[in-house]
Amino acid sequence: MKLHAASQVGLRPLDLVVHNDEQHWQLSWLAPEFSLQGGVLEPWGVTLADSQRDELEFKVRRSEKSSLSEPQSLTVDLENHGKVLHLESGKRLYQGEQRQLILPTRFSASRSSFEVVPQLDPMIAQSLSPVGRDGSSAIASHGSAPSAATLAHWFESLGHLQRCAAGSSEFFQACACALVEPGGLDSAMILQLREGNYDILASRIEVPELGAGFDRTVVDEVARTGVAHYSDPLKLKDLPREEAERYVIGAPFFDASRNVKGVVFGMRGQHRHNSRRGIRPLEAQFVSLVADAVTAGTIRIEHETNCVRRQVLLEQAFPPSVARRLVDDPGILQAKRTEVSVLFVDLRDSTTITQTLPPEKIYGLLGDLMNEWTRSVLETSGSVLDYFGDGLAAFWNAPIEQPEHAQAATLAAMAIMERLPLLQARWESDLGYRLRLGVGVHTGEAVIGNAGSEKRLKYGPRGEAIHAACRIEAATKQLRVPILISESTANRLIHQPLTRRIGRVLLPGIADSTHLFEPLPINAAAPLLELRERYQEALVAYEEGQLASAWATLRQLKVDFPADGASQWLLERVEALVNGKIDRRRTDSLAPYVPQQHDEATS
Repeated sequence: MKLHAASQVGLRPLDLVVHNDEQHWQLSWLAPEFSLQGGVLEPWGVTLADSQRDELEFKVRRSEKSSLSEPQSLTVDLENHGKVLHLESGKRLYQGEQRQLILPTRFSASRSSFEVVPQLDPMIAQSLSPVGRDGSSAIASHGSAPSAATLAHWFESLGHLQRCAAGSSEFFQACACALVEPGGLDSAMILQLREGNYDILASRIEVPELGAGFDRTVVDEVARTGVAHYSDPLKLKDLPREEAERYVIGAPFFDASRNVKGVVFGMRGQHRHNSRRGIRPLEAQFVSLVADAVTAGTIRIEHETNCVRRQVLLEQAFPPSVARRLVDDPGILQAKRTEVSVLFVDLRDSTTITQTLPPEKIYGLLGDLMNEWTRSVLETSGSVLDYFGDGLAAFWNAPIEQPEHAQAATLAAMAIMERLPLLQARWESDLGYRLRLGVGVHTGEAVIGNAGSEKRLKYGPRGEAIHAACRIEAATKQLRVPILISESTANRLIHQPLTRRIGRVLLPGIADSTHLFEPLPINAAAPLLELRERYQEALVAYEEGQLASAWATLRQLKVDFPADGASQWLLERVEALVNGKIDRRRTDSLAPYVPQQHDEATS
């Protein structure tokens, strides 16, 4: 909210106080005029929360003699261009009428009241005295001390404040109300300091005719010194009568670093229901105790907000259960060597996508993919390692141990594929072709810890396990299988034992050959089980050097299961071997492999 209006040299600072059931503002007015039109107060640009705001329209101008040189005769001209306005004098101002008003003045319409008041002279600060935290005060006591019953009510209300939900709007409202009842003030406000101005977080106005605003000079002094101050009746005798009969108190509240966060403000005036002059020392102490309660609530909500913010950031990479543990015990992120399961997923044909779709569609698609992939990871208690271009890396079994981490990583891979048809349907009209993914999973030992900085967390594993998972994902393209898991992952599957062994291959950059498997659903249909069995027969025949038998089985599989990429890949390997186009690797015992010339494609 823009609290200040543009200033003009020579104009005395004024305040506009707006008050209704939903809003309480005090806006500094430094311009020649302000207006309400279309429900918006200009020049501040704020919207009035009033059901009849569109029917209200008025303009307030400073009178020519309202200058710094004539502080005793400040007036404004009020022009009404909308619904009837009710003036402080009891008279009404109808549409098309104009009236000159002496400041301070107040008028109302519908459920809202508007006050135009001069900002107090900074010299008013000299009439303030500090509140001693030891119970002492420079202020003389006027009248008798509070009764035992009053003190009991004070302590009871302080106990109630301690039990309130700190930081909530109800908490601040309860603090303001406590200053009026049982505190005995006529108005109270909880003011939050923001960029040199004050937001009214909560207020209680018991005697509206005394005004609904705060004394900016007093509040500024409290915020500047960090010490509670209130009006000393003995120092008010030289002030104008209207200011000498208005007694105020301000007590600061703080954040966790003891920086002034705002001011608890209270006011008492002389009126038909109150003839007491001044604010008694014990009353001032009560206001300071309420400010202490606001401090405690502010620090508590600050801590809770930081915890929530931190947990939200952590939950972007870690599952909620892990994020909660990290908030309570950051030490679990210490570096260690442990076994992890690592998953890589990558979008195929991403270059084509970036060349055919407009930028907003490209990032819309990628965002959609990342959301679904992340969801699959987090739902299986995995942690996101990184997002890279058109892919994602994730891991399991750190920082919290997960005995079934291989199982979880495999289920995440299958969930990613199961959600692909939904994404395809969502983007089919934009793409015009099918989305294809590759997912690789490997289980192995890794060094894991925070590879980021103090300012930015980048927790995850490093080492051969990461490299292997990345290569396995890349191999899905050559082997034409959407999901591939390593033998070490397959051997650790407990509740998901159904797999199809694709073969033993050489992966670029990895010296030893790797057995790769395709995970299958537990409730796999009969045709899929038949494919698995016949493919296994062909693979065993190939590995035993029975190329003719392998070739015959694979040729028939190509007819019976034309969409099976693994059968096509193995058939091509057999035919290439028979035709002498590739060599057998002695260490691999006739095993198929991803040729080294595909290094670039699988990197």
